[in-house]
Amino acid sequence: MLIFLVILIQATTPLTLRANTPTQIITVIVEEGDTLWAIARQYRTDQQDIRKYIDLIQEYNGKSNPQLQPGEALAIPVY
Repeated sequence: MLIFLVILIQATTPLTLRANTPTQIITVIVEEGDTLWAIARQYRTDQQDIRKYIDLIQEYNGKSNPQLQPGEALAIPVY
C-alpha cells in the first residue's frame, strides 16, 4: 500500500502553537489505486475535517489536481 520513505521535519514550535503546526512531514510514495482521500483518512487526526486535510496535502505538494500517479512522492503533514 503506502511506503514511508523519510521523516523530514520535526516541529520545534512552542506547545501553544503546535495545534496548527505538523509534528512531522513524512513522504509517501503513491502506489496503484491510492487516492488522496485514502491517504488523508490514514494520517488525519479525529479532529481534522478530511476535506480540509486533503486541501492541506494538496497545498503542501503544490497540486491543484487531486489525481495521483503511481511513483509520485507526496509530503504528508502529520499532527
